[in-house]
Amino acid sequence: MLRALHVWPLFSPQLTNGSDYYAYMLSQQLVVQGIQVDVLATQCLRFAPQSLFALRWQNDPHLLNEIADGINIQRFPVTYATPNLWAHSLSQLIMRRWQAEERQYGPAPQDSPQLEHYYHQRASARPKWYDWLFLLGLGPWSWQLWRRLQQAMPQYDVVMVGFVPFALVWQTIFWARRYHKPVVLLPLFHPDDVYHHHRVFYECFAKASAILAQTSYSVNLFKQIAPTSNPIQIGAGVDFKSFSAADINGARFRAKYGLENYRVVLCVGRKEYGKRYDLAVEAVNHLADERVKLVLIGEDVDQQAIHSPHVVFLGKVSRADLIDAYDACELLIFPSQHESFGMVMLEAWMRRKPVLCNAHCRPVASIVAHGDDGFACNGSADFAERIRQLLEDSDLAARLGANGYHKTTTHYTWEIIGQKVSQLYRQLAASA
Repeated sequence: MLRALHVWPLFSPQLTNGSDYYAYMLSQQLVVQGIQVDVLATQCLRFAPQSLFALRWQNDPHLLNEIADGINIQRFPVTYATPNLWAHSLSQLIMRRWQAEERQYGPAPQDSPQLEHYYHQRASARPKWYDWLFLLGLGPWSWQLWRRLQQAMPQYDVVMVGFVPFALVWQTIFWARRYHKPVVLLPLFHPDDVYHHHRVFYECFAKASAILAQTSYSVNLFKQIAPTSNPIQIGAGVDFKSFSAADINGARFRAKYGLENYRVVLCVGRKEYGKRYDLAVEAVNHLADERVKLVLIGEDVDQQAIHSPHVVFLGKVSRADLIDAYDACELLIFPSQHESFGMVMLEAWMRRKPVLCNAHCRPVASIVAHGDDGFACNGSADFAERIRQLLEDSDLAARLGANGYHKTTTHYTWEIIGQKVSQLYRQLAASA
């Protein structure tokens, strides 16, 4: 049996954040494909910012080693945290460097196709010790996990690690290269996020045996910033069984949350600026239709109040309620600006609902076939116009939703993703 070692910052079936969910579902599916998967992870379920460039990883003593869904999970406490004074000093030092870069290269061309090139240019010219300060602050750093990586590496046929911009990427590739093990990198790279652009990560892209890229756009981008890298378009998945269950009931969701008399526009994601939920709020306010409610579902990260009669914020809901919400809505709006994919679009398509995405998030926009299964929108006014169009034209909405369903079931179930990665593992192991 082929043996694979997976290394993740956080790993638990309890986690619902997109990257952590991806890691768990992919690991689980590889077990189904007949691969032994052992996971090394921190003993954490969350982290919190100390400063702009330092994170505090919160060890959970109740989070122990376990076997879940056939995955052998070993967890290690994070043993290094940057002291508060150092964290703030480190952040000031890096921020001064970034401000100097902006004076040299000009301000970042936001919402421009040149943004990725701009960040790459800055990162490539930056003294490398800034990268190491960045990795030191973000972590996670666990000396027990570091030692276990060294001890375990010879036992495995292939290694996988995620995600950028965390330090485990460099740590794992360091040991995999020392033991000549093929290493697959799942970066979930956000091309328009300055935090993801560092020379140390570009070098990791080049050293990895393969990079799991989610879109054709990302494949081309990896080739530009790391010409010797090996990006492979894999995509992300959706749980076909959960979203095809007979007991899914949108009417139940509407009744539970008092939405029986409204046309529901759904937005799913953490409530924080990078997800650009503000564009969704502006869009329904611009629409100013008393019959339309924007329903926001996701963790309240920024704790900012929303003052709009057109918005209902539900926070985190159960998995059953979330699936019912997709069934209850007329369409999904996904305005996020920093993404590598966008699994919520697959979930909406599984309930045959059209999607609206942010055209300035180019990886996401490359997934949506504009006018065929959704629309890529430029700003809140464009979002508002497309919402109005889909609410008024039920035939168009049904056609877009049906096309999205076909795309998802053909290319983006976890079984399909697992088969692709399983095949890649076997090829790499055979070559090694």
